[in-house]
Amino acid sequence: MKKSVLAFVLITMVSLSALFAAAFSEEAIQQITWVREEEKLARDVYLTLYDLWGLKTFSSIAESEQNHMDAVRDELIIPNGIEDPVKTEAVGVFSNPDIQTLYTQLIEKGSTSIQDAITIGLMIEDMDIFDLEEVMASIDDVTVQEVMGNLKKGSENHMRAFDRQADKYGVVYKAAYITQEEMDAILAGSD
Repeated sequence: MKKSVLAFVLITMVSLSALFAAAFSEEAIQQITWVREEEKLARDVYLTLYDLWGLKTFSSIAESEQNHMDAVRDELIIPNGIEDPVKTEAVGVFSNPDIQTLYTQLIEKGSTSIQDAITIGLMIEDMDIFDLEEVMASIDDVTVQEVMGNLKKGSENHMRAFDRQADKYGVVYKAAYITQEEMDAILAGSD
C-alpha cells in the first residue's frame, strides 16, 4: 500500500511539473531562461571588474544582480518546472554559449581601463532593460510581469549608479539597445 501511494505521489509530482512547464510556450521559456543567465552574466562581469578595479559600485551592483538571479529562479523557474540554465554559481561559467562568448568579450573590454569597465556596466544595464522590456511585451503572465518589472527598476537604478561613475571618470555612453530618449529619461529619474 505504501509503495502504491508513494508511486502515485511521484507520478503526480512529475505530471504537475510537466503541466506547469507547459503553461509557458517554448519561446517564453527561452526568454525566462535567457534572463536568468543574463542576470548571472551581469553579476559575474561586475564581480570580475570589481576584482580588477576595486570600484565599489561593481561589488554593490553584483549583490543586487544575485538577488535578480534568485528572483527569476525562485518565482519563475522553480514554480513552473522550467529547467534552470544556471548549473553552477562559479563566476564566468554559463550554459548558453552566446552568453559565454559575451562574458569573455565583456571582460576583455572591461579589463583595458576603468573607463571601459564603466562603459561595460552601462552597456549591460542598457541591454538588460531592452531584454526585460521584450519579455514583458511578449509574455502576458502576472508573475512574469511583476518579476521583470522589478528587475527593470533595478536595472534602471544600476544604470544611474554607473552614470554617476561615468561622470566622475569622464565616460560618455550612448544607448545601444534602448533608445537614447529612454536612457535620458531613466537617468533623469531617481533611485
